[in-house]
Amino acid sequence: MGGCPHERHRRGSGECTCPPQNQIQFSPMSEAGHVFISYSHVDHGYVTSLAERLTAAGVPVSYDHQLEPGQGWSAQLEAGIRDARLMLVVLTTASSESVYVRREIHFADDKVSRIVPLLRETCTLPLPLADKQWLEGRGARGLSGELISEVAALFRDPRAAIGRSPHELPRQPRRRVRSLLAGAAVVMLGLLIIAGWLSGRRPPLVVLMDSAIPRQVYDDRTRASGGTNADDINDLLKDLPIRLVKETTSLEWRREEQVRQLRPDLIVMHLSCFYSETNIEDSDRKFWSFIESMQGTGTRFIVYSRGLPERPDALTLRRWNDFLHGITSRDEPRITLIEVGREAPSFRSPATGRRLKGAVKAALNLR
Repeated sequence: MGGCPHERHRRGSGECTCPPQNQIQFSPMSEAGHVFISYSHVDHGYVTSLAERLTAAGVPVSYDHQLEPGQGWSAQLEAGIRDARLMLVVLTTASSESVYVRREIHFADDKVSRIVPLLRETCTLPLPLADKQWLEGRGARGLSGELISEVAALFRDPRAAIGRSPHELPRQPRRRVRSLLAGAAVVMLGLLIIAGWLSGRRPPLVVLMDSAIPRQVYDDRTRASGGTNADDINDLLKDLPIRLVKETTSLEWRREEQVRQLRPDLIVMHLSCFYSETNIEDSDRKFWSFIESMQGTGTRFIVYSRGLPERPDALTLRRWNDFLHGITSRDEPRITLIEVGREAPSFRSPATGRRLKGAVKAALNLR
């Protein structure tokens, strides 16, 4: 048998202990449907235990185990989602970054009665889940009788008022606190957020939008790990008193209305976030169509781009001029353009990071 195809294991996160390939596990299903569990295969051990306990409690469950590369989306998997009464998304750092988990959420959005995030680790919330009530599953509570009872109750009645408000989600902790000063800043940030909640003011919502196409990712290290520019920007902005959600985009992306309903204070997006090598003109039209779809929300935009190369080809020059003309002709004071430059651009760069962070703080009137 060849090596494990899972994205996390391909990145060298350790020996794979996954079950044999090409298996999708289904417990006995009733006519009333079942609970479909969406998760990253890094967490398959936990999901297996969770599924066993739910099944023992009389809740029918389906979840995929492992698929060959190129078989990440099968008819059996599609049927498992379509026939589900409830989708449970196990949220960990791995699943929040998984393209496959996002694809399952998008597919289920208008087909499943309710999608419920189950927080297994503190992590960045994928945009499609930003407005949904969630279940606490960290630590020992992840397999507790209380959690099993909550899922069972939701399965019986997906409309049940069970779960915590999305505004109660814990913030992802910083990876390093290098000094006492940095620690004090984190404490102050928490106090500011709590003060905002107590006064009825929620922290500003910032949506990060970018494509996962490798050539669009600026930093070599981020590209090699399968990340996006939005991942680097997320790390850059985590210490601000804001709420962050990420959305992976493409020309086929169709979540304009969901983003509009969130009414974000700021959207930070790549000029090429809808880029398609085979249909550049449609990519440009989709960009401006999305901007126009946000009219009336009060949302501001920061759009970043490498800018023009030293000797741009005719198409690149035309696209750039069209973008600048679009800002002027549409009278778009909401849009701030940041050129990161062509020479080794990266949001991990201190200089580039300071520019973007400064623009975010200015757009949100943060000190």
